[in-house]
Amino acid sequence: MIRRGKVEIDDEKLQAASHKLRALAHPLRMRILEMIHHHKEIGLNNLLDALNLEQSLTSVHLHLLRIFNMVIVRREGTVIYYTINLEEIRKCVNAVNRFLEEE
Repeated sequence: MIRRGKVEIDDEKLQAASHKLRALAHPLRMRILEMIHHHKEIGLNNLLDALNLEQSLTSVHLHLLRIFNMVIVRREGTVIYYTINLEEIRKCVNAVNRFLEEE
């Protein structure tokens, strides 16, 4: 933790927040999240069809969203379903809002 003036900055938390915001900031990942949110829950094949994207490209972006806990994964047999982790996304949005309110 670094102390700058009267503000204490936890570098680990700052880095984690930065990675999560980067995961949300990519236009294709935003499209993926919008599509999942629109359907509430969607299977991978339906997501691929709806977005008209290749599986390899989509899988890379879904992997990042999974790493940063932005989506929840449920497997039913061979089908993988995705839902939005609204709680995690709200944490990111709230963190940005708190930052903007301090200005």
